[in-house]
Amino acid sequence: MVKCVTGVLSLKGALDKYSLGKVEKMESRRMEICAGIERLLGTSPFDSEREAWGKTIYRLAQEYMRLGVMAVYQRVSPEIFSLTGPSIEKVWTGINREEAQLTEPLVLPLFVAASTNVEEIEVVDKRGLSSTTVQYSQSRMCDIKVSVKVPPLPEKMRCARREAETMTYQLRAEISSDPILGRVIDRARYGDLSDQVKLYDTEGLLTSPVFWTLWRPSQSDWKTEVKNIPPPDRDPALIMGYNNARFVVGVWDIPDEPPFRHILQEFGISDAK
Repeated sequence: MVKCVTGVLSLKGALDKYSLGKVEKMESRRMEICAGIERLLGTSPFDSEREAWGKTIYRLAQEYMRLGVMAVYQRVSPEIFSLTGPSIEKVWTGINREEAQLTEPLVLPLFVAASTNVEEIEVVDKRGLSSTTVQYSQSRMCDIKVSVKVPPLPEKMRCARREAETMTYQLRAEISSDPILGRVIDRARYGDLSDQVKLYDTEGLLTSPVFWTLWRPSQSDWKTEVKNIPPPDRDPALIMGYNNARFVVGVWDIPDEPPFRHILQEFGISDAK
């Protein structure tokens, strides 16, 4: 679900608001998980149950690892990444020296998450254009590219990133040496849980952690570029010259003719049909 935030919500306020809080009796919960995994590993599921069996073991092991990280770091809800903020409704096209209205606003995220290894991120989306002076072709969409610079990571945070990464490796080593959870790691690598790893292990048991910079850009931080602007309607026109004036008698459709409407309107000919 996407939520639009219209008020002022700082990143610190959002992190507090969307914190998942601490797990009560964390150690006893981890013991329950180990016991549950041990029971499941001691069963022999039918072929029709094997996928659900493997998925349950895998997710329990993931929860165990998450609890280990939550003992050190605050966990936030994924909901924070779906908050939306300002929107782009007009873009500069260069035609008639005006801004054109997007047929559908391009909504920007309130908070942006970008890899700590990149300097800039960009998103390209497709939109139609409309204008009071130019009749853009509605059969083609233009590409709206929005980009924003990523705040550089200070040295203090680089050290924090290394510490966090080291902590996850230590946690995995601890789990690998556990007589129960170690079996899950081995089976995830080589055994009958390996298919579950391929399906679900994007950020899980066998992968290294990934890091993002999360921040709230101002609307002026976003840069917009329009590509593949749809041409104005390509209708030729029949023009009459009379008494040192030009008149539009009519227009008709011929594919691939050069556009004319915006040129007529730019030079003040208001009676184009």
